[in-house]
Amino acid sequence: MSSSTANPYNLLPSGEPAKAESSIAREPDPARSQQNRKPRLYVIDLLRFGAAALVLSYHLFRLDIWDAEEFGTGNPWLHALGKIPDYGWMGVELFFMISGFVICMSNWGRSLSDFFISRTTRLLPAYVFAVLLTAALLFAFRDEGVDGPPLTAILGNLTMIQGVLGVPLLDHSYWTLMVELMFYLCFATLVVFGLTYKRVVAFCVLYTTISLIAQSSKESFLTVLTRPDYTSFFVFGVILYLMYRFGGNILLTGILTASGILCSISLSHHVDEHIVVGERVNFTVALPILCGFFVVMVAVAKGWLNWIQAPSLVLVGALTYPLYLLHQTNGHIAIRLLRDDVPPWLLLTCIVAGLIVLSYGIHVFIEKPVGSAMRRSLQASFAQMRASERKSAGHPG
Repeated sequence: MSSSTANPYNLLPSGEPAKAESSIAREPDPARSQQNRKPRLYVIDLLRFGAAALVLSYHLFRLDIWDAEEFGTGNPWLHALGKIPDYGWMGVELFFMISGFVICMSNWGRSLSDFFISRTTRLLPAYVFAVLLTAALLFAFRDEGVDGPPLTAILGNLTMIQGVLGVPLLDHSYWTLMVELMFYLCFATLVVFGLTYKRVVAFCVLYTTISLIAQSSKESFLTVLTRPDYTSFFVFGVILYLMYRFGGNILLTGILTASGILCSISLSHHVDEHIVVGERVNFTVALPILCGFFVVMVAVAKGWLNWIQAPSLVLVGALTYPLYLLHQTNGHIAIRLLRDDVPPWLLLTCIVAGLIVLSYGIHVFIEKPVGSAMRRSLQASFAQMRASERKSAGHPG
């Protein structure tokens, strides 16, 4: 997985088309869309967990982390199986497509304050806990003669914008959060005016255009703001949500196709970045995997996967975020400490099971209570702000 910020704490080597009512396309009726709201998409929870599992496999299961003999790589079938995690980093691309879909879906009809509250209470509680836990373990299990992470690194990582601050990542997986935050910031400019079909389409076109300008001009501010190599993945997800909510048409299909092409070009860059650091990956394998992601996401937008109705998947989806935050550095610590004494498959099984149990604990004892308390406090803060504005404007109450 690539990142612009180095990580010195790595402990191991590396619907049907809408019918036109006239020759001029009309914006779909939001009220009618609200009445035809689809059932909960449990498949999204499953896909999020699957994306996290891919990334986890990339960071913990790759053959270069373990001695080849221990995996019985004399067996060609087992050796081929062992190469699957080499492309696990592509789970991030799937994450970003899902994120574009979900952010558009969950913020339709909501205010900017609702958007801020939902993102803050969703991201911060588990993240702060994960940073503090990871820092503590880096201190407790550092190699002899090696200092733990400096206080500035811990404080910088707590902000979630360590990439802008030039602070090293305590866990290399954190780099994706900065990309997410920049997408949220850009999307918030749309939320200010309220989400409508026309505005979301305009946003996708403008967001993509600005990212292309940033990529070609190398302008630093635009590059940080849009992260051009990942813009199209978010846009792909957003357009798919419009298709899911309002139905498909040639306009959305055209934007989706263009986004898919741009995603493929970005993927080639990501493959090149991995090859540069010595990983054995190639575009001819990565592209079919990405196309598989496209097919699954289109199936979600078409409603073909609505038959997946398993309420237990809500919990599975809830474990995804803490699992993602915890797995890499902490997993590497466990491998470094125990790999010489515990068989690799047993060790990996125990690490994954432990991470899932810990993720469940964070969800139940950190995310739920702390997130609820933060939500109430932030709602009160915004209510106070609105009351103050009304008072300043001379309105009673």
